[in-house]
Amino acid sequence: MRSGCTACASGYDRGMGSVETSTTRRAQALDRLRRLRDCELRSPRDSTPARVAYRQANDPMYPPAPPPLSYEEALRAEEAAPANERSLIAEGIRLSQEVVTGEWRRQLMQWLPEVTSHTTTLLQRQALDGWHPTGTGTLVAARGLLTEDGFTPVHDIASDRRGWPVWQREVWLHPEGLLGVIYARLPDPARTESNGEPVVEQIRVFYQGELVDEGLLIAAVAPGSTWNREPERGLIVVHGSFTAYPHYHGSLRVRLAVLRACLDLITPWRHPVHVGFGPDAETTAERTAILSELPNQVYELLGPMLLPT
Repeated sequence: MRSGCTACASGYDRGMGSVETSTTRRAQALDRLRRLRDCELRSPRDSTPARVAYRQANDPMYPPAPPPLSYEEALRAEEAAPANERSLIAEGIRLSQEVVTGEWRRQLMQWLPEVTSHTTTLLQRQALDGWHPTGTGTLVAARGLLTEDGFTPVHDIASDRRGWPVWQREVWLHPEGLLGVIYARLPDPARTESNGEPVVEQIRVFYQGELVDEGLLIAAVAPGSTWNREPERGLIVVHGSFTAYPHYHGSLRVRLAVLRACLDLITPWRHPVHVGFGPDAETTAERTAILSELPNQVYELLGPMLLPT
């Protein structure tokens, strides 16, 4: 059974259906982020300045603070930003906007790195995503997280591996243009773990969308993403993936909300996305075979841009 704040688990209002606009989705995503932050600040409060300062001084998971930029480095950084903006303007590409401003933006930009990175605590993942207090992820919990967000299961990937570990993988699809993969490890028969149920190692989400707010994206999701300029449309399309672990790294719910706040998700995908399926699909041939087995509804929604990693 999952625990955590009930407000965190309340999901999105999807009543508007096909007439729902990107503005409405963005407003819902920002409201979702506000509720998630309020939930975490009630308990466990690990993102408060006092807790962050303590963990920076005592937690080995926190890397040393980077040294301050030299005068020359700061000057180059200051000169690079306008040059990049001039390049975008010359190509007719819209500049990044701020979908939230003022004090709320400052609070959000301070909070997001604390709940979407490798320094995110187990108590934060428990509060925000409802994982078990021990960090063990069950298929029931993982499926619940994706279902509440609007994903539906579309394919099970068979494992041909003999011996342990044996992997169970499920592919999930979201009508807004998201592809999710649950990676679960069957329990070791030589050990007693997870009451004999598969142990979820990770949930990976692949996405593609038109960039709106670069700052929010960088604060929570951007590592591992690819940016594509589209001068003919006057915008930038960002695609990539992120991974949520029950026992490690940041919140799935938070990053899904950030995606909807800072990108306009698109279907079909317009740029190739390399999709991986975990340690049981280690060669390009194996990954290509899995892609060929996905049902038509995946390609009807996302198009032909799914490629093996």
